[in-house]
Formats: sequence, structure tokens, C-alpha cells
Amino acid sequence: MEKNAVRMLRSCDQKPADDFVAGTPAGRIAMVWPITEELVSLSPKHNVERRLQRDATVLERRGS
Repeated sequence: MEKNAVRMLRSCDQKPADDFVAGTPAGRIAMVWPITEELVSLSPKHNVERRLQRDATVLERRGS
């Protein structure tokens, strides 16, 4: 993939047919995940290395 190529499109131009990325949803997420991590790391209130919370707790009220 050429990362230095730049293509300028005007609103009146038609979209080129080569902008579709084939692959599974997991593969497409894997492609954009490093960019997502980099963008989140720019915010001081978010920690990119923190994992999602996997513990779940259910609270139920007793019937009166």
C-alpha cells in the first residue's frame, strides 16, 4: 500500500472505484486500530493501554 500517495477529489468528481477495502470485519478493525490508539493517546484523560472492564455485577432488589 502506497502511504505517500495523495489524491485530491473535488465534490463534483466521482469517487474512484478502488476505495473499497476487502476483508473481514476483524481484519478491517485490525487495520485502523493503531490509528485509533494514537488518536486516543493524544487526550490526557484517556489511557490507551487500559483494557476494557470484563467484570460484571448484577444488583437486584428484593420484592416487598
